[in-house]
Amino acid sequence: MKQKLSRALSLILIFALCLGFLSACGSGEENTPPGSGGTNPAEASPEPVSNEGKEMAYYVKTLLPEENTLGIIGKVCPADGGIYIDGQIMNHAVGTSKSSLYFMDKDGEIKSLNSDWIGESVITFMCAAEDSGLWLIKSTYISHDNNECELGSFKNGEYSKLLDLDEDNNMYIQGLCAAKGRLFISRADARGRSVIEAYKPNGEKDFEVNVSATFFSLVSDGTSLYIASWDISRALRVNLLNPENGDITEVTSFERGNLLGCSDGKLYIGNSTELTEYDIASKSSRSIILWTTCGLNGYSTLVCWPDGNGGFILHEGFVIKNIYQDVKRERTQVIFAVNSNPHWFSKDVFKFNEENTEYEVIIKDYGTYPDPQQALNTDMISGKTPDLIDAAGFSGEIIKHGTMKDLMKYIEADSDFGVEDFLEGPLNAMKTKEGELLAIAPKFYVCTILCPASTAKPGEYEGVVNELKKLGAPEEAFCGAFSRESFLSLAFCCGDADKYSREEIAAIIEFASHLMLEQEYYDAQLKNQISGTPRFECGGLSSMSGLFHSAIQIFGCKSVQDINLIGLPFREGSGVLIPRNYFAIPANAANADGAWAFLKSYILPYKNVDKDSLSCGTLFKNTYEIAK
Repeated sequence: MKQKLSRALSLILIFALCLGFLSACGSGEENTPPGSGGTNPAEASPEPVSNEGKEMAYYVKTLLPEENTLGIIGKVCPADGGIYIDGQIMNHAVGTSKSSLYFMDKDGEIKSLNSDWIGESVITFMCAAEDSGLWLIKSTYISHDNNECELGSFKNGEYSKLLDLDEDNNMYIQGLCAAKGRLFISRADARGRSVIEAYKPNGEKDFEVNVSATFFSLVSDGTSLYIASWDISRALRVNLLNPENGDITEVTSFERGNLLGCSDGKLYIGNSTELTEYDIASKSSRSIILWTTCGLNGYSTLVCWPDGNGGFILHEGFVIKNIYQDVKRERTQVIFAVNSNPHWFSKDVFKFNEENTEYEVIIKDYGTYPDPQQALNTDMISGKTPDLIDAAGFSGEIIKHGTMKDLMKYIEADSDFGVEDFLEGPLNAMKTKEGELLAIAPKFYVCTILCPASTAKPGEYEGVVNELKKLGAPEEAFCGAFSRESFLSLAFCCGDADKYSREEIAAIIEFASHLMLEQEYYDAQLKNQISGTPRFECGGLSSMSGLFHSAIQIFGCKSVQDINLIGLPFREGSGVLIPRNYFAIPANAANADGAWAFLKSYILPYKNVDKDSLSCGTLFKNTYEIAK
């Protein structure tokens, strides 16, 4: 029965896609190790090649991938010859986690360390000790408002407790650092009081410093200790704390960013786009690397420290990466234009750059300009045209004949797939009326309206006004399951809206005025859907069967055969195709072939996609066969 239902759902979706009536929503929206064997020692150990005089650049290798066996990466800190890692395995049944300690060397090899002493506790903070060991704070859950914390050390595989740390007066522990033989614990309370406590290695409290900031963090290289704090405008201020007497000296400030690390008089600042090195003595800055070239997002949780070889270790989320210097590789740069969302593409750019030896994709975020569209327009007429554009982030006016290349020519000439591999419906929906494919959406979903077969049947399209009348009173048609904002977006942002008559615009606005606002919609949606009161359901076919299953439950139908897909009232067809990504190559792009190579990396994986990985519509016919 389950196989029959899945096949029926797939056939319905294929039918919707193959009709060829879909509209395109143009403003829609992610070192091989050397071989071994018998060789001549003289050949196996050549003289080192000097890089003197050669242009160097930073590159990235992954030490710990996102999918790993260590679980959630809690805390990391540097150690002689590698990194200490706290891995936490979640027990979702009871809502707890189990901490284990690991050591990773500079080649990414991981060794499990004695973790029996952690027990049911978790490591909440840790930092490097001077003797290659660890200082750490571990916390044990007692009740929802009570955790027992203690400060201890880990050395030579053994843990030693130093002292209990209470959280009296609601002064909660915020961080832990070590500098010049002392330990520093930062605390803050809900009233805005913040302090830094200094302890001697024997656990004796040495002194306490009040900090005039509610939001702050401590960063140390073992010698110097810095306080990073932010005001309400999110400006970053950096002060130096004397580890021996607690004196505070102002160092510098930045309009934005986070202090990620420090070393020998240099600060490492991360903002939303890049890692920057600031030299305190010369008061100068230099850009190290863009997050997008690392496959990272630059979140505030990211930490960084020098690796001792002119590079850096980065930890963000589940991954640990090494930025290292090497002789600059000669590759053709492909400039990829986006608007305010470089993190959507950073992992894909990193993967492409890691594997491709001919091209290197560089993301240019026009969202950093006061007027992103104007900045892009200026570049396109001044000889600085990007090679690839995420058209979903810009005005649809740029997607026109003569401005963008016809991608059909690339598809027809490609050796890995051809036009015959694609579904006709969605491909035609992306084309212009002249048959040109000026932008392409490798992934998309179809927005449409479903209803019980007894409520309405698909029929000939009779125009906006009559189609809205067929739905009936808005309150009864959707009963809170369709927000006003979503309705208007589908009406005016998905192609051909400029062709509406005044009467049609008035009818759309009148219908929308009876729908719920966004904040009201979320409160009422689930209640009304569960009660089964809506006559129609509007949603996106983002998977092979999700919306149909939802409609069956809402309408109380027995099977998918009892559901009709009637399309949207705004235009002819079975639905509106809304891109997840929408790529275009400018007609005067300097490196169009490189742009196609990167664009193709978004298309090709779906040719032989695994069934469990299908979470959206794709262009390939065979994905719908796989989904059956």
